Amino acid sequence: MALSLSKKNSLFIWICIFLCLLPFVILSFFNVIAYDDYAGIGAFDKYGFLKTQQLIYTYWEGRFTATFICGVCVKLGILTHYYYLVFFLWAIFSWGAIFFFLRSINTYFLNRTFSRQGIVQASLILFILDIYVMVEMSSGIYWFSPTAVYQTAFILFITLMGCLIRQLSAPVRPGKRAAFLNTVILLLCILIAGSNEVISIALVCFFILLTGIYRYYGSPIPRSLFLYLGVLLLAGVTIMLSSGTLSFRQQLMQGHTGYAGVVPILLFRVLAIFYYVLKEPLFWAVSGTSFALGMRAASIPSLSGFVAALKSRPFFIRGIAAVLLLMLFVLAPILWVTRGSIPERALNDMTSLAAFGLLAVVFLLGVGNPSLSRIVLPMKHLSTLIIVVLTCGLLASYNYKEAWKNVITGYFYHAIQKDRQKIFEAARERHERVTTILSYEAALDEKVRQLFPHGAPVTLQRWLAARPTLLYFDNEAEDHTGPYLRQFYGLDSILVRSDLRGR
Repeated sequence: MALSLSKKNSLFIWICIFLCLLPFVILSFFNVIAYDDYAGIGAFDKYGFLKTQQLIYTYWEGRFTATFICGVCVKLGILTHYYYLVFFLWAIFSWGAIFFFLRSINTYFLNRTFSRQGIVQASLILFILDIYVMVEMSSGIYWFSPTAVYQTAFILFITLMGCLIRQLSAPVRPGKRAAFLNTVILLLCILIAGSNEVISIALVCFFILLTGIYRYYGSPIPRSLFLYLGVLLLAGVTIMLSSGTLSFRQQLMQGHTGYAGVVPILLFRVLAIFYYVLKEPLFWAVSGTSFALGMRAASIPSLSGFVAALKSRPFFIRGIAAVLLLMLFVLAPILWVTRGSIPERALNDMTSLAAFGLLAVVFLLGVGNPSLSRIVLPMKHLSTLIIVVLTCGLLASYNYKEAWKNVITGYFYHAIQKDRQKIFEAARERHERVTTILSYEAALDEKVRQLFPHGAPVTLQRWLAARPTLLYFDNEAEDHTGPYLRQFYGLDSILVRSDLRGR
């Protein structure tokens, strides 16, 4: 019989998940188009769908998966009319990938020990953890351009893990099902190679690590693993040699650090990845839960052979070291090529993979301690304790507090950006080449006075001074950091006024 929570406990978990996701959902409606999004729309409008794919691949970068998704979203009007869907679409697909991954484990590895509702709740909690550990949340789930590059790669990676579990759980499986799974896995490898360089190298390292695990426990290595690795390497090398990735990335990053100086940068980046994971209370709450669930899974009769094999060799410290080495080997070649330069958003995938990898090791630690389970699992009110810990982890995050603050600051940010868009659209309709806008500070003061004619509360004033942190703050119209916005609206220049005079 599948394990499940009582109706009361399950309802409590659902309420906590709802409260946790609520500010992030509200914030999605205050999200607006920014920077590279304008360039993407302009390119697809000017050159068409297929020509733009070719130009970006040849002269810019080989991320054809992200470019294709960008083209589809431009054609559907998501960037120009339904920008709030950026969060919703990638959130749904992220949760779906995690659900597929957990369900694959539950079905093919744990003999359906846990209920379907429990898998749904667990996948939502892991999705929230994925959000919490992001280095730069604004470009992880809200700003379209990097979200299409990095979060898409994460979705494909987790989906691939689910397919691998289904395929490797019965490596001698004959027939059409095995051929179908092999085809899907190979396709996912190619799509991941065309997503971004970080996740592509991570997948190569993962396949190598997986073969090492088979050898460590003396099990025969499935030949299909070598096929997947070969196709992935072939796709990666082809992209590197035929696209503009290498030349463009080196020019864009503009790293000037000597090769010896890359080493401390590499170590700092790896430490930063683990810092963003370990600082989250939710990670520790999920770790404790994973350990308890692992002990429960150890009692499954069909896993007795796996438990015995797991206990035959020490693995916990080696598992932690494997996750650490994975981060090192992924970042090392990238930092070497770019001379120590990498954007913060490129680490979003790495923090998520590090968190999930550590949780897997903790879960296996629980599986490998069946004797401890006879002491811990019979404890009275254990399930209640786990629910309380998970609730604290969900709601005690700094990012959760920031999300509610950003709901307020995001409202004003969205209103200012919409006013500016109306001014730019009016100038384009009148074929004007120059237009005038209020500075962000002046526009913010005006919006606040409209809502609070007798003065805003001091706390609100302090929050607004910080501007939104979870939304990508686009002030290109004022600071002139790029030509994308002016080109999109057909403007030569944008004048900025610091007061309301002349309006």
